[in-house]
Amino acid sequence: MGERRRGAGRFRRWSSPRGFTLLEALLAAVIFAVVMGAIYLSYWHNQALFSRGERYTDLQQNARAAIDFLAREIRMAGYTDSPPANSNPTKDPNPILIARDDTLVIRGNIRVSQPGGSVDMMYGVQRNQSANCPTPPCLLVGTLAPGVSTYTLEGPNAAWQVVAYNIDAVAFTYFDQNNNPLAGTPLDGIDVGGTNPSVANYEGSQRQAVRRVVVNLTARDNRGAMPGQGNEPQYVLWTNINIRNLEGDERP
Repeated sequence: MGERRRGAGRFRRWSSPRGFTLLEALLAAVIFAVVMGAIYLSYWHNQALFSRGERYTDLQQNARAAIDFLAREIRMAGYTDSPPANSNPTKDPNPILIARDDTLVIRGNIRVSQPGGSVDMMYGVQRNQSANCPTPPCLLVGTLAPGVSTYTLEGPNAAWQVVAYNIDAVAFTYFDQNNNPLAGTPLDGIDVGGTNPSVANYEGSQRQAVRRVVVNLTARDNRGAMPGQGNEPQYVLWTNINIRNLEGDERP
């Protein structure tokens, strides 16, 4: 007969695990909600920062592209054709046709491929939706045929091109060779709305005195206020442009 082990044959009593009380369940739910809320707020804040930075970057790049375009175009005002190799381009002595505080028309452009050809280039902001500006506001440039085209931003007689979207305003200030601002626009009273700006009285005029143009440009994101801010993002740039065609020209 084998020895009987101590405790053999005895039944042990096991109690079932105790569940959570209502108070414990509520406390766990509150802690979970607080933790998840903190995670969500952190995520939302980071997303808002990313969105804000992305929109500011897009706005700045758009504004810089627009003002660089204007600087290149205005600097070359008066050059009327693309010359052959090793030759000088033709110059128009009357490059400033309409000089408003918000609109500029110049004659001649280095991009023109026809020898001796001349066109008028018009620059301004259009705020209303049109075929020229499907998503306003837009900075527009129009290539106009002198004497034929209508010199307005809504004019149909031009090849219009959107330079940049979300450009809310552009302002031109004109200076003479002594860096004195030429007060009052439009200079010489030559305004948009008509055809073929007059160059008959160009000698001694305010337009003839222009040697430098300062451009102020305001870009605004029209998608509304950004998260955490109460206004639309905007970006302001300015540039100083000497008209290369008239450098060294000492006419009054």
